Amino acid sequence: MNFKRRPLRQPDPKIPYALKRILLQSGRARLPHGTALLIPGMEVNQAWLLRDGIVKHYHYNRKGEQEVYHFYLPGDLIVMEEEFLEQKRSKSYLGAIGQVILIPISYQQFLQGSQQFPQLLLIPLMQLMLAAKKRLVTRNKLLQCPALERYQRFIKLFPAHLLLVKDIAAYLHLFPTTLSKIKSRY
Repeated sequence: MNFKRRPLRQPDPKIPYALKRILLQSGRARLPHGTALLIPGMEVNQAWLLRDGIVKHYHYNRKGEQEVYHFYLPGDLIVMEEEFLEQKRSKSYLGAIGQVILIPISYQQFLQGSQQFPQLLLIPLMQLMLAAKKRLVTRNKLLQCPALERYQRFIKLFPAHLLLVKDIAAYLHLFPTTLSKIKSRY
């Protein structure tokens, strides 16, 4: 993929030292485009560190239309917070866009790591919850803007050139035709 890979950002508190120790013990998974990491009803028993590629978090509404919640980029920790921590079943999809490289972190590894490193459960979990809240607030602010401004803000956050128009439109709550017109003017 021709997307510039972001490094793991060693001192970043988003991925604390204790979690990095667990990640070093995990193998990597290389998944082709379109692979579903999660589907509704599937037990959420792991999280992932995205090393390369893009992962889309989405669901289908009652009308059968796709609604995109978020795009995860290299260096992001992908955690379905509530489902992972409470061992619930997924309510949405996680899908690979292009080829992705992930480091899976099982719930068991997480528990073992938290016994070795108690700080793993305190500050990092609060950071994960804050990151999820920030994603939601950012998206809600974005959706309050006019269509052109939504797209302009979106391309500052995500690599729009690597995403399908229908995926961007689903994230921005626009029709694909409307988005195509905006892109042609922008």
